[in-house]
Amino acid sequence: MRVIWKVRSWEKQRDFFDRSLEVRTEELAPVDRCVLEYVVQECRESRFVMRRLRHHFREIREEDLNSHMWNAENVRPICVPDYFESADGREMTLTAIAREKFDNPNLVSIPSHFQKHDIDLMISENSPPQPDPHLKISLNQDEINALSYFVRDAKELKQSAFHIGRGPSLHSTAGQSDYSLRNFSEEQARSYITIFRRLYMDGEPGNFIRACELYCDRFLNKRITDWVGAEKKEYQSELTAPYSALFPRSPFPFSTKRLLDVFIYTRYAYQPSKDRTRQYNECLLAVGNADKLFWFFLTAVREISLYYINVLPYIENEIQWYLKATNLSPSIDCSPLSDNSVDGRRQLVDVNTYDRFQEYASRLAVALWSADQQPNDALPKYLRTATSQLKEALLTLGIRVGA
Repeated sequence: MRVIWKVRSWEKQRDFFDRSLEVRTEELAPVDRCVLEYVVQECRESRFVMRRLRHHFREIREEDLNSHMWNAENVRPICVPDYFESADGREMTLTAIAREKFDNPNLVSIPSHFQKHDIDLMISENSPPQPDPHLKISLNQDEINALSYFVRDAKELKQSAFHIGRGPSLHSTAGQSDYSLRNFSEEQARSYITIFRRLYMDGEPGNFIRACELYCDRFLNKRITDWVGAEKKEYQSELTAPYSALFPRSPFPFSTKRLLDVFIYTRYAYQPSKDRTRQYNECLLAVGNADKLFWFFLTAVREISLYYINVLPYIENEIQWYLKATNLSPSIDCSPLSDNSVDGRRQLVDVNTYDRFQEYASRLAVALWSADQQPNDALPKYLRTATSQLKEALLTLGIRVGA
């Protein structure tokens, strides 16, 4: 595989410019090859992951890239939008670039998507620490349970294959009237939405709104509680606003909440009632295509889930501290199902993802076995070794696969 990475670079004399990097994976050591191919084929390219794989890439001239790009087989272009480099290949943050560009060490770069409360969180100070703060917080058993359920479910969402993967894509095969979904697993979606609805629906004890309100009302660090409260308000506004997709850009005559409800109440949580069937058909009429409407729903689920995942570390950190300080606990075990093999807990393993991982492990096993020129009966041993090595290498990148 030939992987091409367009990197946004900066130099004071040139300002921003693009550089092309490449790696031919067949030239790498077997483990490195499998890791890189697995990442670019099966995962989202994130700055956290790709910065750890940067050393495999070398710069290539644009003329060489253009002359050979389309003649090569198995070419995979990638882009990591929030990754920047200096002219000599050092990673740079936008803050470092701004300070160097304007000769001002006090400048701070603010991401373009930040809202006012995000900026306030970024630049404000924590509330002054108080002696024995756990004595100033009072949570009854139902409230402990609610926060613990929220943390459990939000962690399961964050660790699920549906969230970690690239997500479903919508393709047109015949102009604007015929669409199909790709990169989609109904099993993954169903599993994800089962968890999602527990955080989304008002009647659940640990739903997102209740967790945010409990956290803001009871905990003491105003810098964080103000931000969580603002996230809750933004969440509520997004649910009630007319749904707007990338195409067409004009809003639809139904809200994001209605879009979520017509699928949750007709397909994923309940059998459809007359009212929900009517609402679904109204949405379908406005969109004009069932596959496109379903893709809008899946996209909305992923986007709304980000609110749950964004507040998770703050609520998780403080409820765990509070329970430890007070020697209290939720009524039942709230350990999330996850890919971590800890204390013999049950594992949440996506079968499709693990099958693909095993394909890469098998390739690695054959490469190691061939290099050592061992007999055929030694291959199972190499498969066990390859599986362990590949899993460990991916884990260093923050990618967990299997139990």
